[in-house]
Amino acid sequence: MGQTGKMCMHKVLIVEDDLDFLQILERRLQEYNFEVMSALDTFQATQVAHDKRPDIIILDLRLPGGGGVTALKNLRLSAHTKDIPIIISTAAQDKVLKETISQQGVSAYFEKPYEIQALIEKIKDILAE
Repeated sequence: MGQTGKMCMHKVLIVEDDLDFLQILERRLQEYNFEVMSALDTFQATQVAHDKRPDIIILDLRLPGGGGVTALKNLRLSAHTKDIPIIISTAAQDKVLKETISQQGVSAYFEKPYEIQALIEKIKDILAE
């Protein structure tokens, strides 16, 4: 299908407080016809996820307002967001943290720096399931 074909656009919520990285990620996802929304902290992440109901969430762990772990727990506790696939995107290289996160039912875990293309392929795989 060409560029003009009306494909169902998947909604991706990026929760990231690094504005440069956020903009790069937004642009790359838009190139693949994803509808992109963003949040800069834990509170916004929960609010946007409830209001916009994204198809998938890319969640940084080092966030203002309680951190990504708090956001992840809040998203998993809510009936509205508990089933949304979540991909962790973090610079934290902490094995205990990674183990804690994986027990919260995340779909993938990417340690920065990573290839954005690999993230995009993972998003496509998860949404195709």
